[in-house]
Amino acid sequence: MASPSEKMSNYVSLLYNQERSGFVGKKNRNMQMDYRGQATLASWLDFSLSSMLRYQEGDDSGVSAGDITALQRYDMLVDENGQPMNMNYLQYYQPLLNSSVPVSSFPYSDWSYNILNEIKNRELTNSGLNLRVQGGLDFKLGYGISLQTKFMFEKLQYDNRSLYYEDSFTVRNLVNTTSEWNKTTGVVRPNIPKGQVLDQKSTATNAYNWRNQLNFNRTFAGVHEVNALVGAEIIQRNGKGTTMARTYGYNDDQLTVGILPNGTGNGLQLTNWLGNRLTIPYTNSYTYTMDRYFSSYGNVAYTYDRRYTVSGSFRVDASNFISDDPKYRYSPFWSVGGSWNVKNEAFLRDNTLVDALKIRSTYGYNGSSNTGTSFKPLIQVNGVSAESGHMEAQIHSYGNPTLRWERTGTLNLGVDYEFMNGRLFGKLDYYRKHGKDILAYVAIPLINGSYTANFNSAEILNNGIELEIGSRWKNEQGFSWEGVLNMAYNHNEVKRLFLSSHPYWHLSGSGGTTYVEGKPMSAVYSFRYAGPHDFGTESSPQIRPAVHLKDGDVMDVINGQTQLDGLEFMAYQGAAVAPYTFGMRHAFGYKDLDLSFSLIAKLGHIYRKTPFNHPGRNGKANSMLQEAMTAQPEAMLPALPYNENDDLYSVSYASYMDYLTTSANHLRINDITLSYNMKPLLSNMLKLDRAQLYLQTNNLTIKGKGEDPEFLYGRMRLLPSFMFGIKVGF
Repeated sequence: MASPSEKMSNYVSLLYNQERSGFVGKKNRNMQMDYRGQATLASWLDFSLSSMLRYQEGDDSGVSAGDITALQRYDMLVDENGQPMNMNYLQYYQPLLNSSVPVSSFPYSDWSYNILNEIKNRELTNSGLNLRVQGGLDFKLGYGISLQTKFMFEKLQYDNRSLYYEDSFTVRNLVNTTSEWNKTTGVVRPNIPKGQVLDQKSTATNAYNWRNQLNFNRTFAGVHEVNALVGAEIIQRNGKGTTMARTYGYNDDQLTVGILPNGTGNGLQLTNWLGNRLTIPYTNSYTYTMDRYFSSYGNVAYTYDRRYTVSGSFRVDASNFISDDPKYRYSPFWSVGGSWNVKNEAFLRDNTLVDALKIRSTYGYNGSSNTGTSFKPLIQVNGVSAESGHMEAQIHSYGNPTLRWERTGTLNLGVDYEFMNGRLFGKLDYYRKHGKDILAYVAIPLINGSYTANFNSAEILNNGIELEIGSRWKNEQGFSWEGVLNMAYNHNEVKRLFLSSHPYWHLSGSGGTTYVEGKPMSAVYSFRYAGPHDFGTESSPQIRPAVHLKDGDVMDVINGQTQLDGLEFMAYQGAAVAPYTFGMRHAFGYKDLDLSFSLIAKLGHIYRKTPFNHPGRNGKANSMLQEAMTAQPEAMLPALPYNENDDLYSVSYASYMDYLTTSANHLRINDITLSYNMKPLLSNMLKLDRAQLYLQTNNLTIKGKGEDPEFLYGRMRLLPSFMFGIKVGF
């Protein structure tokens, strides 16, 4: 709803949205109100006010992605009579549980599990409130000078509540497995009371932003145009979080709680059903964050005769680095630029084929700060230890005495064009971004307390080209078409990195990540699978899968280790981020009917296919089992060990073999939208500014080989969505 007048305008919108997830039992809804108003208080003063209030709540009690991926194909959730099946085999190795555990002696003799029962016996809810208010004054001081001041306040509050009923497997399993079981006497002593279990968590954020800006815009003698501004901005964001201690023996109707019959295990020796030491958490935890930023900035641009423009800008940013010397919290940045509006030259001004032609360039530095580390060592206080009863802390950061802002030097060259009344339009851009003082982990002597530290040691270079080509056409019969093709290429390379070694677990991604000098940031390194090898003796052969090292050596996949640097034997296979991106959008119109669609393609990168998970003797195999069972051992790790006494294959190796990588090239249909303008039909009955009926679908399909490289097997894939609606304006 809008109510404009000569001196005041108001706009109010209301939104209610309720959606159901792709998972049964999950739903969300939100309500939002927006207000935007502007008033002329005097000829020299304007006032603006805007606000947004949003409330949202969700119910996540339904089935989750983890619940679905735990199921095997053809698992039955209910029997032929519609009764829930006991699917306890998804949680335990059932024959071992039945033969070795006196299940009837435990607090809950029912150890059954069924996801349908689990959904009915839990309430996983969340709610959120978001309030944002912004007000501003615009002073018109004359001679092209104006002063703007704006203040914004934002508050966010989120609450999560997870209640598990007594009949849920979560509660029954928790109470049973935390009980003490004397295998000699058969006596079972509960350590947690029976009843419901409640978890609660809340977070709150308060933020404000205050900006003041002085503007100057004026033209002299009709050909000299000057645009300048200078300003300052202060930002503060304060966050608090509370995680309540888990409540046992809870009753949601009577609002009562149980007590731990044998204490928490703090000072007393408690054990669980397997005889392992048990400590029951009983304290709340709290978090507090404070981020402050200050910026002062300025910009000036001079244009001569609407043809030649030169510009320059500066910016000084500051953040709340933990430092004794305030000067390290500040960092100056700047840029210069220029443009040539060729269309306004005399030789093109009257050319009807050229509608617009501009050449532009900029060069400058910007940056970012990282408050996760500091100049000096920091400790993180964790509170009182449940085991020792004393205050507990750990080293959060070893400190970086050379800490400074990350800086990126950026060069942009571009051309904007439009010809033949829009029959051909677009732009061409070249950019070069050279990041310096990038934070990265580097090797340091272990005498410092760690073998790595986060230093401003890396340089990263990005070179790229972006091209846009478009065309629009319309005839007198009411038919129109507009198409835009976007193409982009980016070359990314780590230019400098002080790292003396690259452990193979870092290179593969199984135990961390690292950059490699001369390679892209998203470089993919893999173990080179060598097939089966005999690691035993002639009299006692031990056939196991292996990976190549260097100089013809191999390493046992199961028990092998090596001191070799990962770069000496691992294979670089490409980048995980696409260097080539193509996008296309077309819009067709005929009178009051419009149809549009868009496509996107990503090319030139690779991904690792989902491997067989080698789950162990009591685990669950994933959907790659059949492939692993039928594959040749020389081509990939077989599903089962060669020798019955061998351990099963290490997943950390199996997931990073070279035979898993393949092309990630793919094409998506992003969206298709069909709309109809109903205003001509309704104008005789209603006074409307607009009335549009529309049908939209998103994420329709993907064209590529094998699984979706962005949503691998076992993960929540991008689901198609369909939307039907009407837009009305008064």
